Amino acid sequence: MSQTPTGDSGRQTGALRRVATAATAVGAVLLLGACGSDDEPAAPSSEVASPGDSAPATPHRGERQVTVEGTQRRYHVVIPPGEATMPAVVALHDAGNTVDGMQEVTQLDRAAARHGFAAVFPAATTEAKRTWNAGFCCGAGPSAGVDDMAFLDAVLEELAAQERIDADRVYLAGVSNGAVMAYRYACARADRVAGVGSVAGTMNPDTCQPSAPVPVVEIHGTADEVVPFEGGAMPDFVQATRPAMGAEALAARWAELNGCAGEPTVSGESPVTRTRWQGCDAQAGVQLIAIEDAGHTWYAPEFGAVQGAVDATAEIVRFLGLDG
Repeated sequence: MSQTPTGDSGRQTGALRRVATAATAVGAVLLLGACGSDDEPAAPSSEVASPGDSAPATPHRGERQVTVEGTQRRYHVVIPPGEATMPAVVALHDAGNTVDGMQEVTQLDRAAARHGFAAVFPAATTEAKRTWNAGFCCGAGPSAGVDDMAFLDAVLEELAAQERIDADRVYLAGVSNGAVMAYRYACARADRVAGVGSVAGTMNPDTCQPSAPVPVVEIHGTADEVVPFEGGAMPDFVQATRPAMGAEALAARWAELNGCAGEPTVSGESPVTRTRWQGCDAQAGVQLIAIEDAGHTWYAPEFGAVQGAVDATAEIVRFLGLDG
């Protein structure tokens, strides 16, 4: 796929490396690290085409606010120009991060401009130290009692009312705590979620009873020390009230929930293994992308041979069918 963030000369290489280095060194930054003020302004638009690609039209960028339980919550939108309705990817940052940080690391705003979908970046609250209340984790989110489910409800409702968003093609993406929040929302609001792209995520299987099939791709490093690939206890700083569900068990559970037929197929070569479930209800396929020896981070080419063995943004965009 030529028109993906892979090779995009505009990618913020230095920032990606800082995130990767910190996550590898302390195993905590993507879950609880602070990445600047929650009120910092959005990064300016600077679309840069890959060699040989034509530059996409400059998208509209804007800050939005919604009131949830008397509290002003904010999110950032990137809307490609035009008049037709379009799908949207709602990207949930990791704990302690910001919407600007999420854009910088994932480059989903560039992918949106290139492929013609909207990118939406909600912000967790400073009250919860910029962590999401994902139910059983993480950090201050659950203990602060912030209703992030209601916040995402409000964001999706406002998008449908005010933007050119196809309500039947709203997808969630997330990393770490943001991925756990994406799973929580998809489990409870399957009628509003057309698919999930998760990086270093986990979920509570006991509370996941979606009302409809949801396509899911989980991208996970086998050496993740924060959300262990095999599942089990997470570090104390995560403040989780239950062990993590392993990546293989999580994918298999979604395959079961989606009514996928038969055994999965396994392909790939070191360090990447792809396990795919097909023949699912409503064509809601499931895929697990395992990266051998990779840690807890968003994966991108700038991370080197292991952490950069896959481009998580390109993989999610492709899996969700947004790369056409």
